[in-house]
Amino acid sequence: MKIAVDMIKAGLEIDSLGNCFLSNQPLQDLEPYRFYLAFTDGYHCRDYVSGQLWIPLLNGLVPVVFGPTLKDVARIAPRGSFIHVDQFNTVTDLVAYLKKLEADFDEYSKFFRWREKVQSAAPATTGWMRLSDKLQKASETYNPLTFRKTIDNLDYYVFDTENPECISVD
Repeated sequence: MKIAVDMIKAGLEIDSLGNCFLSNQPLQDLEPYRFYLAFTDGYHCRDYVSGQLWIPLLNGLVPVVFGPTLKDVARIAPRGSFIHVDQFNTVTDLVAYLKKLEADFDEYSKFFRWREKVQSAAPATTGWMRLSDKLQKASETYNPLTFRKTIDNLDYYVFDTENPECISVD
């Protein structure tokens, strides 16, 4: 992924774990790390945030997010819990900020203040569980004769309002 290569060129040391970058290292012991590169292939695909966001949040690391829009991530992640690549003008600025946080524990620890207010950020115990409950309740009262939601132009909705990369078949 080009962004990771650019971060390495800017001076960031990156360890490759799990299936990332053809690594054979198991994604187990994350304790020695402070940051987790939560990168996805789909760049700015509407409403798409992968599970990569939750791995660091559940393991006490700060996710550095690339792929989904800043707006989409901010809508579901605990406030102040992540760093988004789009918050920086250049990759060099991002790397400098990560190095600053690595050297300043007080600044770094601010990314965990959300834990004082939220018991868990796991999708299974927050949004996904609530969504499942709402869908179950809705299905119990759903009447197709009285409930309608239509999209006037599906072609426009899918193809003209989405990032072309997100719907490419290549």
